[in-house]
Amino acid sequence: MEAMIAIFVGTLVLISAISLVTAGAVAAEAARQNNIATNCARQIVENVRLRRGAMLVNNTYTDATVFGPVPQLGELRSGSASLTITTWQSTIKSVVVTVNWRSGERGGQVKKRVVAALVGARGVSL
Repeated sequence: MEAMIAIFVGTLVLISAISLVTAGAVAAEAARQNNIATNCARQIVENVRLRRGAMLVNNTYTDATVFGPVPQLGELRSGSASLTITTWQSTIKSVVVTVNWRSGERGGQVKKRVVAALVGARGVSL
């Protein structure tokens, strides 16, 4: 009887450990994807900022890579980025970058990261 209880407890501990490792791996992958998406959005804002002195037209760009390369975007499954530029004040533009990707296998859930910044003639204002 004691052996059966020991086997039951040992099996329970083993299953718990496997569940913990699996959950940790899933959480680490989600954090990695969020980090990559945030870096992509910051790179796009930097690409826009580097166009200092250039006329930024109010518009929505469905492909934000028109302002420059975003190498990490390829690391996201079905990764894409869009960009909206609007006038915030007379010489300052509001730049909103949206990065979309799919997480997980077989289509996965659509994820989104949005980053906003203000860009002036001399670069980032705020």
